Amino acid sequence: MFLKKQSLMILSLALLSACGHYSEDLAAMDAVAPQDIAPAAGNDFNSYLAHEYMALAKQENAVYDYKAAMMFTEKARAAQKGQEVTPYTLRDFDIDEENREIVKQKRLQLIGALQSKNAPENYYELAKAQTQFDSWLEQLEEGHQGAQIKTCMDSFDEAMRKIENPSEDEINYTLDFTVGSTDIGAQGQQKIEGAVQFYQENPAYQFTVIGYINNETAEAGQSNIAVQRALNVRDLLIRAGVPSYSIQAYTGRQQAGIFPADNAQRVNIIMRAPENTAM
Repeated sequence: MFLKKQSLMILSLALLSACGHYSEDLAAMDAVAPQDIAPAAGNDFNSYLAHEYMALAKQENAVYDYKAAMMFTEKARAAQKGQEVTPYTLRDFDIDEENREIVKQKRLQLIGALQSKNAPENYYELAKAQTQFDSWLEQLEEGHQGAQIKTCMDSFDEAMRKIENPSEDEINYTLDFTVGSTDIGAQGQQKIEGAVQFYQENPAYQFTVIGYINNETAEAGQSNIAVQRALNVRDLLIRAGVPSYSIQAYTGRQQAGIFPADNAQRVNIIMRAPENTAM
């Protein structure tokens, strides 16, 4: 009996220690300036993941579910450090047989999107889909909060819908460039003017400017061309009256839209309505 009590005491202390560790991490991340962790211009996929996992951790911590809070805090911390953070699998949770098949299907759908839709314009919704999927699995294991289970699944489905079938409230202008050139040209100027005119009529819309480049050009050391093209387009939009805070211009290799593409000599201007814009 003494040994059993001693073992329980040691286990309790270990759990308290672990909870203290995660809560310190959660508090530290929560203290970071919003622009450093929240979705913002130039953020990559991991920045969005960190933000969404931290929101889940705070939510679980508030209802005293320390185990779930610790799990999501660890994922938020890993994402913030730039590590690869993958969705949970069936092996991570004890899911009842009735739900195992749909979990497999939803995870395959998510993995497919993470592989085929991994571009800056989808980063926020991909992060939303992954974190809501993970939260859904955690809620399924608990099995007693039907409303929360449905909320997680509905949020996952909505994020996937936006990724796979972009809303009509998204306007996309494509500016084509001559190989090796950053000159916007007359047709590009007209498209920028069209985008500005649309913004003047719809000032709540947010802009994302993405410069594309293919692998061959990147390997030849010309990645800066895509960066300069995106910056040139952003600068023209600002000069024409679009506020800088309404424009996300991707300028780093990972988050700049420097990805393989069939027509890599281009810049996309994507305008989204507020409800389709991350934060």
